[in-house]
Amino acid sequence: MGAEQCFRKAMAIYPEDDEFLLALVNLLVKHERKPEAAEKVLRETLAADPTNVTFICDLARFLGNVRANQGKAEELYRKALTLEPTNATVVFRMADFMENVRTNYDEAGRLYRQAIHLDPQSRFYLYRCGLFQEQKLKNYSEANELYRQVLDRSPWPMLYRTNYDRFLGEHPEFRK
Repeated sequence: MGAEQCFRKAMAIYPEDDEFLLALVNLLVKHERKPEAAEKVLRETLAADPTNVTFICDLARFLGNVRANQGKAEELYRKALTLEPTNATVVFRMADFMENVRTNYDEAGRLYRQAIHLDPQSRFYLYRCGLFQEQKLKNYSEANELYRQVLDRSPWPMLYRTNYDRFLGEHPEFRK
């Protein structure tokens, strides 16, 4: 049995788990060079559960990143936000899209803040918002505060420490 069949079998066993779906899409796009087949899988999965915001966002990401159809991708992200406006993951994924695909930094910043508000314990959202503040907005004071919050909340601060050490090396004014 090949990798594609394994992923399809796993998807049949665990239809709500998008990890197998994303692995299959990655295999089809990057390794087998079959974006049409990947899009078909995403659309079929979404058709079977049309209000599943995870599947909506998965298709949106594919359309934005692989097909360069930013308009349709944004439409799907907005649909997911309409269905579940308090889902931090959906809000975060829309923020990432606005930052990296649309380069709408005002909306990206608002959405990153909203995701953090919805899930204040997420070190990853804080970290990504810190990177956004540092690299895109050049708001180093805000980036420093977000990075410090990540380190304060992390049971494994070394995972984030390397980035913070880099930041402090580039911006020594934030060393205490």
